[in-house]
Amino acid sequence: MSKQKRLLILGGKPIGSCELVQAAKNSGHYVIVADYLSDEKSPAKRIANESWDVSTADIGALKAKCFESGVDGVLAGVHDFNIEKMAELAAALGLPCYTTPYLQSLCDDKSAFKAHCRAHGIDVAREYSYDEASKLSSEAYPLAVKPRDGSGSRGFSKVRCASELDAAVEHAVEFSFCGEPLIEEFVDAEALIAQYTAHDGKVHFCGLTDKYSRSMGEGGAPVMAFQLAPAACTSKFLLEVNEKVVSLLEELGFAEGPIWLEFFNCGDRFVFNEIGYRFGGSLTYHLVKKLYGIDQLGLLIDHALGVRGDGVLAEAPRCTFEGLYAIWPVHLRPGKIVRIEGLDWLHRQECFYAMAQVHWAGDVIEPWGSAQQVFAYLHLCGKDIAGVLGFAREVLKHVRVIGEDGTNLLFALFDPSDQKLMQEAPSFVRAKLH
Repeated sequence: MSKQKRLLILGGKPIGSCELVQAAKNSGHYVIVADYLSDEKSPAKRIANESWDVSTADIGALKAKCFESGVDGVLAGVHDFNIEKMAELAAALGLPCYTTPYLQSLCDDKSAFKAHCRAHGIDVAREYSYDEASKLSSEAYPLAVKPRDGSGSRGFSKVRCASELDAAVEHAVEFSFCGEPLIEEFVDAEALIAQYTAHDGKVHFCGLTDKYSRSMGEGGAPVMAFQLAPAACTSKFLLEVNEKVVSLLEELGFAEGPIWLEFFNCGDRFVFNEIGYRFGGSLTYHLVKKLYGIDQLGLLIDHALGVRGDGVLAEAPRCTFEGLYAIWPVHLRPGKIVRIEGLDWLHRQECFYAMAQVHWAGDVIEPWGSAQQVFAYLHLCGKDIAGVLGFAREVLKHVRVIGEDGTNLLFALFDPSDQKLMQEAPSFVRAKLH
């Protein structure tokens, strides 16, 4: 009988941690979760075989405990800091890791990655230095100002005139680890998210979703409000862009693991926006598995533990799903969560496929104006858009997140029961409704 593998998960609260723990345990592995939080505040710790009260930043202490405990592999959820520490710790232990500090820094540095895109013939938004931007004519506005690194739409501003530039730059710098802003032309177009899976040095296309974003409150950043697959322009994307993307990723060394890229669909061109070398925050491995039959979560766990599967991705995957697949975040107003109702009902419904929960009872929600106010990302399946939207309306009737004053904190930026909003719904939704 083979020895039980021991897997360390860095971070017990970020998105994806609980799912990693459960999947690894289901595969028969022994799972340890490490962070500085108590078990009460760290959901993944509560379901792991063992927990360590060690900060994910303390590589020295983690390395010593890993040697002492005979850890065979290290993983993290979707938290960028923990992923960077995962790569650092795995290197210190001589263990496999799907990513490297260089590739993570390349994903973080939007400007650097866009330079590689240009070299491979992939269209990107035009960049400006601060001096260049301050001298632009009014016709060049609006501009997009964001952190040169960072995620979650934090620090983003749409600048409509030159007088707004300085405040937008200051806001972007607040959320930038490197302390630098990125100033670009504002691309006014609907977005797409392309999913890829790297395995044994080969990169495979695994789906394209249309994406709709809305601002979170007054002055808030635009955050994802709805995604739908398959995207209407999938064939065009595959014909015009996919080979360039695959060539770029393979050349840069994306050899193993999940990758997502965001593009803008400008009709006559696809304009690249950003990349992540991890699952999307909505846990996009659910979508990839449902549509293309590829278990990205299982592949990551196997790779981290040095386990090789026979015949995995021997051929390019093909979409086997018929119907529509939606990723729909539901959000929270500010307040403290006292209890959550209706999740048992949700899990029994035929249209429900999966959920990536972000907040739990006891969490205090602030008016962040960002994706931090997402309660959960719901993955829904249906035969047509009417069925998907109809089920979403039922969810808002049955699922409740109760605050201290007894009110329901739950709402959705994309609310199908809002008739006015539906009249302004994205074109990819309206096209399927008629």
